[in-house]
Amino acid sequence: MERTARVAIGTGSFKRAFCNCRLEVTAMNLLLGLILGVLLTIGTAFVADAFSTSEVVSDACSKQIVNWDVAKERLHETTSAVATGWERLKGGVKSLE
Repeated sequence: MERTARVAIGTGSFKRAFCNCRLEVTAMNLLLGLILGVLLTIGTAFVADAFSTSEVVSDACSKQIVNWDVAKERLHETTSAVATGWERLKGGVKSLE
């Protein structure tokens, strides 16, 4: 059986014709996928660095993927900036009340 479909721009015909599945990508699924992807990437880099530094014999092979000391400093700076901004925002809202 051959399947043909008419596609009308601006209507749901395209979706009905070509997406006969029940799986739809919503904004929440996309956001969840992005967050999980970032966490998986960071976790993989951390595990790779942890195992590579424990097996290193010479300094020539001791290069890590991530400089975790710098990453920790930048994370602290970022969280401090966000906390400061949040406090300023809360103070601005309270002054408007």
